[in-house]
Amino acid sequence: NREDGYIYIKAIKDKGEIVDQVVEKIKSLHEKGVDYADIAVLCEKNSEIEEIELLLKRNNISFVGSGKRSLLDDYAAIDIMNILRFISDPEAEIHILSVLRSPMFRVKYDVLEKIKKKDEKISLKSISMYEPITAETLENLLKYSRYLSVSKLLLKLFEDLAIFETYPSSRDTILDLYELSYNFESSKAETSLPDFIEYLEKSGKDIKSKTASIEGVQLSTIHSAKGLEYHTVIIPYLTKKQSYGLEGKYNFKEKENGDISG
Repeated sequence: NREDGYIYIKAIKDKGEIVDQVVEKIKSLHEKGVDYADIAVLCEKNSEIEEIELLLKRNNISFVGSGKRSLLDDYAAIDIMNILRFISDPEAEIHILSVLRSPMFRVKYDVLEKIKKKDEKISLKSISMYEPITAETLENLLKYSRYLSVSKLLLKLFEDLAIFETYPSSRDTILDLYELSYNFESSKAETSLPDFIEYLEKSGKDIKSKTASIEGVQLSTIHSAKGLEYHTVIIPYLTKKQSYGLEGKYNFKEKENGDISG
């Protein structure tokens, strides 16, 4: 009822579909007027939380995780790193492919296939025939890198590629990456883009994101959420019998028709 709330139970046999269904439910609730910050997703394991985090990022849904994660676990940071690698070594095909397929450019596979058939190797020159604006944008970034410091190059990159608009849920991570570049420059007499890339590749996984979204879907383990209250709670991954009880046990069981009974 309206005072005590509602319980909605859905059986999903395919475990791989669970995360997709969770995200779709969050979208549906948000469209009906529920703020992301009023939604909590509770899991038994941190690994389950990480699966949901990845899909929320892909759907640009803001969230607050249960703890600080590595800076380079964020898709925005990974894509920015790939651009820096390309700028540092523009002849490496693996770097330009990573950049072209990123959300910043979204060059289609069929375009890349045409280039491969014609030139055998994907380069800025071959890209310019099919994606001239993309090629020009990347050429400009290469020019900037010749006279801008790493931190100023990042700022230019953020502006020209509309990074904050492309990755709205990763704003804090992007700012962390910029601050990291600025501090890296300040700590050394001379720095270069290859130096910064090498630093991130060697220690990036140990660098934790210092900031967190102020508002967003709350992600937590069931244990960590004890004593907390939320407007809407989603508990996925209940694919095994769940026992609850004060004086006894209560098991959820799935019937042949997919209904849940106790």
